[in-house]
Amino acid sequence: MGIVLIIFLLTLLLGVPIALAMGAAGIYGLQILHLSPSIMGSQLFAGLNSFSMIAIPLFIFMGALMSKTGLTEILVDFCNAIFGRFKGGLAIAGIAAGAFFAAICGSSAASIASLGGVLIPALKKEGYGGGFAGAVIAAAGSLGPIIPPSLLLVIYACQSNQSIGWLFMAGIVPGILSAVLYIMITIRTAKLRNFPVHEKCSFKEIRRSGLRAIPALVIPLIIVVGICAGIFTVTESAGITTVYVLVVWFVKRLSFRELIKTVGESVRETAAITFIIGASTFLAYVITRGQLPQTIVNAIVAAKVSRVVVLLMINVLLVIMGMLLAPAAALLIVTPLLIPLSNAYGINLIQMGLIVVFNLNLGCLTPPVAVSLFMTARMADTSFAEQVKEAMPFFLISIIVLILITYWPDFTLFLPRMIYG
Repeated sequence: MGIVLIIFLLTLLLGVPIALAMGAAGIYGLQILHLSPSIMGSQLFAGLNSFSMIAIPLFIFMGALMSKTGLTEILVDFCNAIFGRFKGGLAIAGIAAGAFFAAICGSSAASIASLGGVLIPALKKEGYGGGFAGAVIAAAGSLGPIIPPSLLLVIYACQSNQSIGWLFMAGIVPGILSAVLYIMITIRTAKLRNFPVHEKCSFKEIRRSGLRAIPALVIPLIIVVGICAGIFTVTESAGITTVYVLVVWFVKRLSFRELIKTVGESVRETAAITFIIGASTFLAYVITRGQLPQTIVNAIVAAKVSRVVVLLMINVLLVIMGMLLAPAAALLIVTPLLIPLSNAYGINLIQMGLIVVFNLNLGCLTPPVAVSLFMTARMADTSFAEQVKEAMPFFLISIIVLILITYWPDFTLFLPRMIYG
């Protein structure tokens, strides 16, 4: 069955879209296994026939709506009112705004696009430099897939049959720690480069900015509290918050034509993601029927590889895949391979979900592809090489969080265990 993966990788290298590459490799696998081609249709449907999957288009639509309603500017103003008094305060505000925005849209690309359009020109105007400005936004955007709601965690949950609520709660501590460490790097850099300080805001100004930000800050509160209290499921929370944002849209009397345009954009993005999910389910079925995952697991177990080394191997594989592929595509490819390996070595599948998502997202900050850095380099009008150089401190400090996720299970599991028992 190794030839199936080789076909998949070769078609990818030729520039074939990921879903079509998966389909081509899967069809060849059906021929090897002498299975009916009709299996392809049933597996494509099976991959999307899940109530949890409904959360994906809802979170995508909600994130798009919030971007159009001026949420980013409101969050940046609120964070700047709090942190602007410190040296490098605008950059710190960018990280804080990224954490808040991550808890709303759950997508790194959406966070970077929304935050970058507002903050990168402002940071450059204040003398931060295009390279550092872009690196701050790329780091802030990387919080999206970790802090709930996370589209990548939803996809992993559907692929691995794990609780979305558990995965969301498991991502809170790593996400917050990452944001704190990014802020520490920003403060240190600000002192070394003597970045500007904003005039201190009064308590009245902070309160006024906070009141303006309440409509945005309510959203993560609804999601986290509602799920933790057992009031509704993750999918239901996605529906409730989407309706809430629609109410905000109409209260602000925004254009109905713009709303239709936003729906269209969300539908296109959802279609692309769900097509990949369906194709990945088909390919995973073929690979599993061919017993490739079990063959790999048996080979590793027979070689008497220790759990520590296995986890290291998994991390290296995931970072490389994250460097070369979009996180969602890489996630769909590796999950069927890692689940049997996790079971063989007694690795908790919730912990494995955080390892996979954190690693793949880290790949967005790692050359040669580094999607996040390409986006911010273009937005900051700086070279990709300069962007990579400025982003390296954020990448290296993220390795600390990754080590904790990988080798300290309670780091990710203690919060969901405390909430769900």
